[in-house]
Amino acid sequence: MTNTARNSDIDRRYEESLDEAEGIVSRFIDPATYAPRQVIDLTQLATDKCLAVGLDASDQDDMLLATRSIQGVLKERSVAEITRLNRVYLDLDGEHGNKAWMSVDTPSIAFCALKSTDATIQRHAPDATSKVRALAIFFDPQLAGTRNRKDKRTGEWISVPNEYSASGYLGVVGVYHSIADAEAARDELTQAIRVIQRPASETALEDDSIRSTGIEHTAPPAGLDSL
Repeated sequence: MTNTARNSDIDRRYEESLDEAEGIVSRFIDPATYAPRQVIDLTQLATDKCLAVGLDASDQDDMLLATRSIQGVLKERSVAEITRLNRVYLDLDGEHGNKAWMSVDTPSIAFCALKSTDATIQRHAPDATSKVRALAIFFDPQLAGTRNRKDKRTGEWISVPNEYSASGYLGVVGVYHSIADAEAARDELTQAIRVIQRPASETALEDDSIRSTGIEHTAPPAGLDSL
């Protein structure tokens, strides 16, 4: 993890805050490589999905279909209006300011709620005694490609990471027993990144007026639209 804060003349209190912030980020990713710290393995979910829909988990192509199905549901929960809880962009250096959402090389953590019908995820939860009602999901824009959208302020078309591509959703990096818990974790991660970015950027992660909302999605086949 790179930051300029440690290279400046900062007081001990800020040093402690920085250590705490880096610890929070480390719950979700390896700070050195940005690799996601998965708490639920995508392969295990795909194997379970194979069994649920009558596919063969020992067949490579069947597993590919199941994996894509799981990624599709993770994407839908992350972007659908009823379940999305917004996302945090891992612009740790503050390089992109409040435009990190436009960066094709800045991963994000998407927080989302689950539906009561998402039963598969429960069988793989770290704590089997508590029901999982929300997730944090690692998204890699480099695997998702880009899409074009119109800048609401200028009317110009711009290219942005395609957060509606299922291939960018690589795994579950957080599970929560309630939506409120997930929102608290999201806000904590947001604040942690702001601390790490100082003094390089004081405005990173601010809301931007041209973000897209309310995009419609085609419903997947019955039996696949669940975790």
